[in-house]
Amino acid sequence: MASKKFWMRMLVIVMVFGMMVINLIFPARVTADDLWANVPNLNLLNGTWKGSFSQSLTDKEYMERTDAPQGVKVLNIIHTIEVEITIIFDASTETISKSGTIKTTLSGTDINLLQMKHPVGEVKTSDGTGTIIFDDANHSQKFTFFDIKSYEDETEDMTFQVNQTRTKIKIISLDLGGGDIGKILPGSIMTKQ
Repeated sequence: MASKKFWMRMLVIVMVFGMMVINLIFPARVTADDLWANVPNLNLLNGTWKGSFSQSLTDKEYMERTDAPQGVKVLNIIHTIEVEITIIFDASTETISKSGTIKTTLSGTDINLLQMKHPVGEVKTSDGTGTIIFDDANHSQKFTFFDIKSYEDETEDMTFQVNQTRTKIKIISLDLGGGDIGKILPGSIMTKQ
């Protein structure tokens, strides 16, 4: 009888120890959506993905994340960036289409130090994939874009991770044709439609 009690206690101790180890490896707050893997093949992302992102950065943070020239004076300005994007991966034609808007608004006590004089109305981008509307009165600009490329042409400009259930993708790098905006989006999440 004593032998059975001993082994029963050992079993309880082993189970408690095992549960502690499992909890350390897989904490209760982590779900399958929290586990990300690199996308080895864009065909895995076949379909439509949408995302909305908004971020405010100080002038210093903005310059650190972008390719701002050295020696530029940092102003007391906040860059508020709002992005609406749809990406369609078409596995049958091996193309990627990106469309959406990027709105940047500047605010802060040094806003009057900026000399913002832009053309009135829409301005087409040099490659013809978008238009920019400048609003100097509100210190903002809105970039609307649409672009289709083959997987082969696009893969060096974009990197994603996908969650375990393949319902979300995380932007690692993405060229939206909006200059440095792709350097601000990493970590943003898009959902499958």
